[in-house]
Amino acid sequence: MSRLTDILPIKQYFTGLEYYAYGDHPVWYSTRICKKKKEIERESAVSYTGIDEAVTGIKSDPVWLVVHSPQVLTKCIREQGTPEQLVQRIFPDLNPDEFYLEMRTFKEVTALSICRKAYVDQLLNELKRLKINLLGFSLGPQPLSWLLEVTSYSSFTYTGHKLDITEEEARIEPAPLSNEEFDINGIRTSGTYLLSLGAALASFFNTDTEATNFEDVLQTFKSEYQNGIFFKNFARFGIGFLLVTLLINFFVFNHYYQKTEALQQTLQVNDANRTKLLQLNEEVTQKQKLVEDMIASSSSRSSFYLDQMISLMPATLLLNEVDYQPVQKRIKENEEILVSENQMRIYGTSVSSEDFSIWIEQLERLDFTNRVEVVNYGQTGKTEAGFALSITLRDE
Repeated sequence: MSRLTDILPIKQYFTGLEYYAYGDHPVWYSTRICKKKKEIERESAVSYTGIDEAVTGIKSDPVWLVVHSPQVLTKCIREQGTPEQLVQRIFPDLNPDEFYLEMRTFKEVTALSICRKAYVDQLLNELKRLKINLLGFSLGPQPLSWLLEVTSYSSFTYTGHKLDITEEEARIEPAPLSNEEFDINGIRTSGTYLLSLGAALASFFNTDTEATNFEDVLQTFKSEYQNGIFFKNFARFGIGFLLVTLLINFFVFNHYYQKTEALQQTLQVNDANRTKLLQLNEEVTQKQKLVEDMIASSSSRSSFYLDQMISLMPATLLLNEVDYQPVQKRIKENEEILVSENQMRIYGTSVSSEDFSIWIEQLERLDFTNRVEVVNYGQTGKTEAGFALSITLRDE
């Protein structure tokens, strides 16, 4: 028989979960497995006193449940037939419509397990309420049959019971909880976690039970899980596509923004002054001087400076304001406008102090910069910092 590690389909985590209710207080036994490279590894084997506690450990794994309690009756017989036929022979007064039936073959012996639907449905509904991804469920010792397919053991001591298999019969008897170790094709586990390990393998292989009367329930679980995976992946793809689209738009916008900024500034100034000239013709002389000052400040030299600086700017920086030859004091009527010649102030935000420092060093190496001074750099959010630069330009 080939090793399990050679035939596992994908790398993913799966969980088997046993509900053990023979003691005074129910216990949940969980085994989590995964495929790493070409081997199955047992990620964890943990017990919980309540299902709410187990949810954190289960995470978003697909889960196969094992119902192991006094409500589950199991009989081992050497007869053939469907679960319904065997139930009529063994329990002639039982109504099959009120019970879940599951049948597996333990070598040459058939094991039939039954449990009331109302009891199992209550457990299933509780797991659904907690948003656990159910892939299927089994009754009593049925998951041991999957372990028998990959081992040579003829006897298992598991939670509260012992299974002995001979050529003539299979016998299940009560037994104390045992920490006896078993090697399941390279996966070592104690008897306490045998059922949950078998269920985890069933979940891993998306196994169909050999014969049950709840195939429709299992199919519903599988469809719900597959639909959930589809929508989850679709949502991830959609968000990724949206982010890529936004990133492309940002680069395109940034590229054309640099080329059209000077033109937009000129158009805005011309529009504003044209309106003022129509309304206040008597102030033509003063406004004309203001327009000439602003046009001079937006000359080709300033565009060249900005192009050089922005071409070096990393994507982790965003400019909010650029002030070329800033006004020294507040503008008043009938007074000359004084500007700081050969000065440029830049304001923006950064999400990477390392990229910001590299950009400053690059600005200092430009031929037309005399000095680059960081006037302010401080956090404005969890990952964002605001900055202000004062750049002194060389005289030409």
